[in-house]
Amino acid sequence: MENQKADQIIQYLNALLDPGLSLHSISYIFHNIAEILTRENIKVKIVKSKQFYLDPELHFIYLKKRAALENHEFDTAAKYRQREKELILEKGQTEMAILRTDPEISFFEYYKNSFIGYLSMERVKDRLIIHLLEGYDLGKKK
Repeated sequence: MENQKADQIIQYLNALLDPGLSLHSISYIFHNIAEILTRENIKVKIVKSKQFYLDPELHFIYLKKRAALENHEFDTAAKYRQREKELILEKGQTEMAILRTDPEISFFEYYKNSFIGYLSMERVKDRLIIHLLEGYDLGKKK
């Protein structure tokens, strides 16, 4: 794919991440982008951001909470969330007790002839974009 066309598609995709856009606007704009991606037979690799604590005890509780949520064990997840809050209060606002995201920001890039989207399931707009890509059969998980 020529670089100019790839750059234009990346601009369109990154525009979806504009904090000023509503969820409705993202869906509407995505439909137009989906037509281009489909016409060009382009799939976007989805790389989900990782979230973690530097503190091992907090990170362990966070992982247990996420696993409980994924397994629809909401009562168990609530208990882990409560323990997570207690640990954060105990440790104070230190570097070790801050939930981090890697990468910190969401973005799309064109790398080695592939379109890659770095998105977080913790952000509503990112989650919508992931679901739209998958719904239009334009996304593939990395």
